[in-house]
Amino acid sequence: MSAWNGGRPAGPVWIRLAARLLVPADRREFVTGDLLELHHRRVRGGGPLRATLRTIRDLIGSAVARGGRNLSPPPLRGGGSFIDDLRQDVRAAFRSVVREPGFTLVTVVTLALGVGSATAVFGIENRLVLRPLPGVVDPAGAAYLNFRVRDDPDRTDGQGITTVDVDALREGLDGAVGLASYGNTSWPVARGSERPLSADVRTVYGDFFEVLGARPAEGRLLRAADTDFSADARVAVLSESFRDRLFAPGEEVVGTTLLMNGQPVRVVGVVRAFRGTERGDDIDVWAPFHALAAVGGFDEARLLDRNSVMHDDFVLRLRAGVTAEEAEARIDAVLAGVGAEHPEQLDYLTGLSPALFPALTTPPMWRAPTR
Repeated sequence: MSAWNGGRPAGPVWIRLAARLLVPADRREFVTGDLLELHHRRVRGGGPLRATLRTIRDLIGSAVARGGRNLSPPPLRGGGSFIDDLRQDVRAAFRSVVREPGFTLVTVVTLALGVGSATAVFGIENRLVLRPLPGVVDPAGAAYLNFRVRDDPDRTDGQGITTVDVDALREGLDGAVGLASYGNTSWPVARGSERPLSADVRTVYGDFFEVLGARPAEGRLLRAADTDFSADARVAVLSESFRDRLFAPGEEVVGTTLLMNGQPVRVVGVVRAFRGTERGDDIDVWAPFHALAAVGGFDEARLLDRNSVMHDDFVLRLRAGVTAEEAEARIDAVLAGVGAEHPEQLDYLTGLSPALFPALTTPPMWRAPTR
């Protein structure tokens, strides 16, 4: 959701250069996006040097996994030996490393391994794009949804809709098993008087964990009823890694009250293996959308206001046999109906174009819509 998302990670230029070197244009945005997201998370977790080494390791591992059986030295140049040629390449690499160290390193690795770009691309895509999201049941059966400007569909920044609009979609989208919106924020989290930890928090509205098929490791997960504005907003689900940072092994977690942003919040469960809806996510806490008011200090009226378009990232799961195009057409119809009931919103709602992205792999900002 644009009001609270951290935004697209820029990442180091050598990742983009490596993608330009190795990845065909029709696949480049997918692979580049995943590489940048993974690198961004790794920098936060272990610093830039460790992140760079791990990203390069992924590139090497991908190439070796797919092409290691076919390694052969490159053709000889001018009658020289392979070792002489390699020595020249290494010298050239060292001369250029100051100008573009990351690009040079990736180039030398690719040359030394002797692996073709097609092999490397397949391996990278297999590791980054095709592997399933941890903790999600049947990610191929779910989809991302966002909204784009109908007259400018190539814009990848999602457009928001209101809580009332989301309710209309949840009730009127009969082709979907469930639908939920989600957004990011961050809060300090502490146990009593202990020093607080900074937590990446994902607020959810609707059938979030049901759509994903996620399972609890302890307690229970947030249900759609927990995200209703009449329900207690001071409840939360923790990731396994964040639980382990807060609690010692064997300690009681479920039912514990934590201080989140200075407010008491009850832990109702821990989610098994799940880290987030997008590649590279490492979310610590999930809370109901209206916790933005109860815990985050937002005015609750703002969350319900007809002019407050705070929902712009969604996941949904379609019923068997329903195509993305059919679902998009139904979403169009539902929002047009809402616009007819609220004429002041008609132009805005009918100017939105729903974009479904089947399979929870690469996030929408790196993908083309189905239409």
